[in-house]
Amino acid sequence: LDDHGIIESFNPTAEKLFGYRTDLIAGEYFSKLISQPDRAVCWQHISHQENDASSDELMVEVACVRADGSQFPVELIIGRMSDSNASRFVVTIHDITERKENEEKLRQARDQLEQRVGERTQDLTRANARLLQEVEEHKHTQNELMQTAKLAVLGQMSAGINHELNQPLTAIRSYADNALSFLKLGKTDPVNSNLQEISGLTERMSKII
Repeated sequence: LDDHGIIESFNPTAEKLFGYRTDLIAGEYFSKLISQPDRAVCWQHISHQENDASSDELMVEVACVRADGSQFPVELIIGRMSDSNASRFVVTIHDITERKENEEKLRQARDQLEQRVGERTQDLTRANARLLQEVEEHKHTQNELMQTAKLAVLGQMSAGINHELNQPLTAIRSYADNALSFLKLGKTDPVNSNLQEISGLTERMSKII
């Protein structure tokens, strides 16, 4: 994007993801690709003054809009690139549709588990007269519920780790791409800075793992 948030270039992956050709989307405001409720946070970042250190990078989850009007969830990073002539923005988008679907499946599994626990508790209350027989059945059911709960927790933890690793991975790709751009321009200082950021992010990923 240019310093006003107007799209200057659009890579082939973005063309496929959004359904726009570069020649049709170039010159449009970036907000065209973002759902109405999520535009404010993106524009607030883009409109920050260049001397505002907090506006160097934004990482946020938003809903994006395809050419056909359909929406999909993304993890979005807006990074600022400045030189002596002008300020530009590089936007990196990671489609998180699959992750959101997995989170919804986990939520449904949790709800089903809670429903089963509630129903089983009522059954045990009504079956108090047959206590001895119900004890063994209850023990067996509890084992099943514990295994189901463990699987649900493992699924949630896996989704959480995936989310935590995707953020630095996306950032590393952004910093690496920026470093390549700076190398082409012969600017080594920003390259050193980007490599230091990449090193820090890999350390963070190591701690997460």
